[in-house]
Amino acid sequence: MLQALSASANRNVMLQILPSAAKLLASTDLVTKKLASWYVAHHSTANSDVSVLAVNTLVMDMHDPNPVVRSLAVRTLARIQLPELAEHAINAVNCGLKDSDAVVRRAAVLACVYIFRTSPSAIFDGGMVDRLYALIRDSDPIVVVNCLDALEEILADEGGVVVSRNMARYLLQQLASFPEPQCASVLRHMLKYHPRDETEALDLMNATDTFLDSSSAVIVISALKYFLNIVSRSGLGHLQADIVTRAEVSLVRLVSADAHETVYAVIQFMRQELVGKFTEIFSRHYTSVLCHSNDPAYLKVVKIRLLADIADNLSVRAMLDELRMQSRSKSPKVIDFVTSCCLLLIILLLEL
Repeated sequence: MLQALSASANRNVMLQILPSAAKLLASTDLVTKKLASWYVAHHSTANSDVSVLAVNTLVMDMHDPNPVVRSLAVRTLARIQLPELAEHAINAVNCGLKDSDAVVRRAAVLACVYIFRTSPSAIFDGGMVDRLYALIRDSDPIVVVNCLDALEEILADEGGVVVSRNMARYLLQQLASFPEPQCASVLRHMLKYHPRDETEALDLMNATDTFLDSSSAVIVISALKYFLNIVSRSGLGHLQADIVTRAEVSLVRLVSADAHETVYAVIQFMRQELVGKFTEIFSRHYTSVLCHSNDPAYLKVVKIRLLADIADNLSVRAMLDELRMQSRSKSPKVIDFVTSCCLLLIILLLEL
């Protein structure tokens, strides 16, 4: 009973605020406009009459000279979950996708996803899928990646975005000019393209070889995953060890970095994707994995795990010395892992 009364009271408050929020959409203050847009978008179903008035203001905003205002209008129209107003959202997206400003185009692409989640037919019937594919050749890297991500979700039931041969070649040509996050995202989507033969596979790897030397962990990892995926699908599996060796210097450099979160992510990738099959390549670099005095406990734990993973007859004694030093740690979690890893290394030592 109390919960029902509370829900009813909240709804009444919401209904009282909604008209005021709709009026504030016309504000010239961007902060006020953003807050009003958020409120209207999230509570539009509470009063369809008020939502219609809000839509009128948002449609006018689509012609505002400020691209931030136009992008906000696109996003808000797409989030108003009223079927009878869906046409306005589609029109806004169509207009936004053709906007001269990249900020608006970015918002319009994401707006396609918002609409799809509430009304998938509106996206397919409105020809938005073809529009998104066409925009993959946009001059703005964020628009390109937003299109790829949007198509991946919209076409999930069909296997996601289709990366054709022409699209793959175009993306690789543009990749060097993309910022790090977008570059890594494109490489992730490129995993879906399968080269036709060994010659094309080698051409694709030559085109992306420089990314293995990047100073960015996310790009090195993405590029390495891309390379390993190519050779595994092109009958070039015998090149896997050569590829990992090619990335060896970059991985060791990243593991030796001072950025704790980066080192943690790289070690986790190595343990999950590389150690085991390519242990021999990394065992000679065990000194780069040794713990530092200022390493947080979570990082020491993964470093100790990696040391145990890559131990061999040449490094096992040095690793035991490292574990003996770490056994003095004040972290119970570190001590627990030191103990278990010591047992594994002792067994390895006895087998030598």
